[in-house]
Amino acid sequence: MTRCAAVRAQASRRGIVLPRRFDIPNLDHWSRHYPLEARKVRGLTEQTLGDAVSIVRPFVDPFWRVPLSARLDPVTLCWRGLS
Repeated sequence: MTRCAAVRAQASRRGIVLPRRFDIPNLDHWSRHYPLEARKVRGLTEQTLGDAVSIVRPFVDPFWRVPLSARLDPVTLCWRGLS
C-alpha cells in the first residue's frame, strides 16, 4: 500500500475529510513566526511564509488528488503516473 493509499484509507476509516488544497492554519500566527524560525535554519532560502508555501504547495496539493498508483519522482520532483 502506498503512503497516499494509507492516508486515504485511514481518513476514510476515521471519517476525516482530507483537504483539497494545502492551506496554512492560523495564517496571522504563521506569517509572523515563520520568518523568525526560518532565520535559524542555515542555508534555508525560503525566508518568508509565502516563499515556503510556494515550494510546498506543488508537492502537497497533488497528494490529495493523484491516483493511488502515482509516485513522486525524487529526481525531477514531479508526480508520475497522473494520466
